[in-house]
Amino acid sequence: MGELPAWTHIRGRVAWYAYQGPYAAIGSAWQTFMTKVHAQKIRPIGPPGDVYVCDPDDRKADGGAKLTTILWALLE
Repeated sequence: MGELPAWTHIRGRVAWYAYQGPYAAIGSAWQTFMTKVHAQKIRPIGPPGDVYVCDPDDRKADGGAKLTTILWALLE
């Protein structure tokens, strides 16, 4: 939990989770993230979101295996 860097354009206190892997498999990362959020009795407000740490086009050579995405949920 905390605040994300300004370059993410996400303001306020958030729960966040860094996922590395292809976007096609991000569903399991969302499940892991939300399980962790609920286990800590955290109450997100509004819909969660995600932001790329790098351009997905830069990760085409490795099939997106090293694509890093931050999953986040705004907190009260």
